[in-house]
Amino acid sequence: MNPGAPYAAQRPGRTPGVPPVHLAVTGVAGGVGTTTVAAAVARVLAAAMPGQVGLLDHDGGTLFVRAGVTERDRQWAPPDLAPVRVQCLGSANNVLQRIPLGVPGLVPLVVAPWHEDGLRLAAGVVQRATTVEPMVLLDDVTRARDRQEPGIRDRPGLPYDRALAAPGPLRDAGAGRAAQQAVQQAVSEVLRRATATGGVPQHAVAQDGRGAAW
Repeated sequence: MNPGAPYAAQRPGRTPGVPPVHLAVTGVAGGVGTTTVAAAVARVLAAAMPGQVGLLDHDGGTLFVRAGVTERDRQWAPPDLAPVRVQCLGSANNVLQRIPLGVPGLVPLVVAPWHEDGLRLAAGVVQRATTVEPMVLLDDVTRARDRQEPGIRDRPGLPYDRALAAPGPLRDAGAGRAAQQAVQQAVSEVLRRATATGGVPQHAVAQDGRGAAW
């Protein structure tokens, strides 16, 4: 997990007294929006805490591209010094089992398709997790709510949005209101869970997940 060239120009240092918050994002299968969710959440956090958020990606991943990290971009920090880290683990059923216990501020997040099979796969990942209980975010949840799928309507989810689905860096300005609100809600829940473990800066909680990127 190489932090990459964009971090070479800056090393801002870890916030004194703040243990790292570690958001670990995984998906139940490929193509469910794992990298998109990780990038969207990371961009909101980085906008609220410039220079304090670092990224970690799996081999062959595109998190840095999707998050819009560029050379000499001071909005981001090297992950070894960042108080808040967002890690994209890709898609694997047992990937959360490889996260060591006791990681400060650990918040596992599982991305799953909106349908019943996706929910079943997500439940399996949660059941096998040996860390803290993961939060589950459903992708393209609009269709589930339109169809009144039982057990899915009230779950947090990300609606389909062309600006998020397009390849390359996320186009924040083009995202619809529903997508923006869904990302904000996900960030707020991440911060709430991290706060429960004592791992998030209090000024970030006061932001309630809101950042300039959205």
